[in-house]
Amino acid sequence: WVNEAKGATLATRLSSDFSSKKSAFSQALANYLLAFGHSAVSSGNLAAVSLNEQYTPMLNQKRLRSLGSASDQSRLIAAYTLALADASSKVSGLHPGLVILDEPLQQNPDPKHRELFLSFLSKELAKKVPFQVVIFTSLRQAEIAQLRRGGVSVATPDGAKFLKFEPPQPPPQATAKVAS
Repeated sequence: WVNEAKGATLATRLSSDFSSKKSAFSQALANYLLAFGHSAVSSGNLAAVSLNEQYTPMLNQKRLRSLGSASDQSRLIAAYTLALADASSKVSGLHPGLVILDEPLQQNPDPKHRELFLSFLSKELAKKVPFQVVIFTSLRQAEIAQLRRGGVSVATPDGAKFLKFEPPQPPPQATAKVAS
C-alpha cells in the first residue's frame, strides 16, 4: 500500500502543470516545423502553431496535416517527434531521450526541402539537443560529405543487409572485328 501511495503522489506531482508542458511542446513544434521548411509555417505565423485538446498540430484553427504538400507530412512527423523529446527535456518530462527517424526523406522532397533537411542537421538546433537522435535514410555521396563537413556524425555501414545505390554502368560497347 505504501508503494502504491508513493506512486500516486509521484503521478500527481508529474501531471500537475499540463499548460506549461503543452506550451513547451507547441513552441518546440513550431521551431522544428520552421527549421524543416513546412510550407504552411513561416516566421510570420509561428505564433499561430498550437496543439488542440488531442495534441493535434494546428495552424490558425486548421489541422497542419491538411496543409501543405505530400512531403510536408514527413516534415510534420519528424518535427512532432523531435518536439516531444525537446519539450520533455525542458519540463523534466518522462521521454526516454532517444528519437529514431526512419526515412524522413521518403516522400522525395524537392531539392529545396532536401537541402533544408541537410542544413537543419548541421545547425545548432539539431546539434545541441539534450537527447539522442538516430536517423536512417538514403543520402547521396555529396550529401554525406556536406553533413560531415558540417560536423554531423554519419555512419555508412557496409554489409550484405544494407541496400546500396550503384550507379548504372554504361552498356559495353560492341567491337566489330574486321577480317583482313
